[in-house]
Amino acid sequence: MDAKTATLIPTDRQNSLMAWLSLYMTIEAGDPESNTFQAKGQDLSRFMRFYGSATGSDHPDQWTRSISTGFVKHLLKTRSERTGNRLAPSTVNRVLATVRHSARWIHRQRPFLAGFPMERIQDLQTPEPTWKGLSDLEVTRLRSAAEQLLHLNTRANQNPIRDQAMLLLLLGTALRVSELIALDFEQYRGKHFRNVKRKGAHVTDRVFLPQETREAFEEYFDQVRGRKQGPVFQSKNGLRLAPQNVAYALARIVAQANAKLSRKEQITLTPHVLRLGIAAGETRLGGPAAGSAQADDQRFAVDTGFDGRDDHAVGLDTQSRRDGCRCLLRRQSGHQRLALLDAEPRRFDRTAPSQRPAPC
Repeated sequence: MDAKTATLIPTDRQNSLMAWLSLYMTIEAGDPESNTFQAKGQDLSRFMRFYGSATGSDHPDQWTRSISTGFVKHLLKTRSERTGNRLAPSTVNRVLATVRHSARWIHRQRPFLAGFPMERIQDLQTPEPTWKGLSDLEVTRLRSAAEQLLHLNTRANQNPIRDQAMLLLLLGTALRVSELIALDFEQYRGKHFRNVKRKGAHVTDRVFLPQETREAFEEYFDQVRGRKQGPVFQSKNGLRLAPQNVAYALARIVAQANAKLSRKEQITLTPHVLRLGIAAGETRLGGPAAGSAQADDQRFAVDTGFDGRDDHAVGLDTQSRRDGCRCLLRRQSGHQRLALLDAEPRRFDRTAPSQRPAPC
């Protein structure tokens, strides 16, 4: 046993698997406020519920490869509490990755009696993911809607110039929403952002901006935000935006784009979908060509087999409701998700009634 690590656990709990997993979460799982931390906690809680029922004990030495094999079978039969469907293979693999990493860490500190319990426990094979990105026509409609709102949203509590800059940045760089709202003005270099924090502990040296995105940023800085230090994307009060504020902004643009489309043509938008185009090498907005050094800086892994059942993703789901959708924030599994449920889209008829999300 690693004596130094073991001192972090009370003597009477050093033979408790729960105590070791709690220590693992404290040391290895990262920021407690992050989605990754919350997802790891959910995965390990799922495993401990199975472990307790299978062994009737909390002792680490009860964890053997047979227990791990039984847990895989258990996951294959488990249904999502939210959707009622069986867990997707990608979700099962995520749980196994968390359990495998925690088991390896514990095994280094305190070897298991029967050896590493996740030995030869393989991930499930996942089908080739289907394309879920935006079509060229949908991208054109979103960009057009953002331009229309520059002339329609003229109230003091509306910020269409900022919202357009956010949309173009998401379309052109594949940043996550959490990465977008973490940007500070001092990182801006005109043609790119420097030292952009990505998921986990990764940092991208430069994230290049397509020409149209740069022009939108210059307009945002000159007409709205100014060039003082602080968060790039701010509320009217100068505060850093929250993820739901970005979701509301996207909701307004989507509602405008869908205003005159048939039900079949309605655009369904999530921040993840906005990332797919650039991650697949799309260069619709004039960005760097796929395979170039600039593109390599921008690209990062797309979650294999992603679907709407991913409980720890932060997303924006659009459901057509006759002539529009309304924004409603709800929480699922401890994480914020946004559903568009009925917000009146803006039309060119300025006398038409409108119901918009709370200003941000």
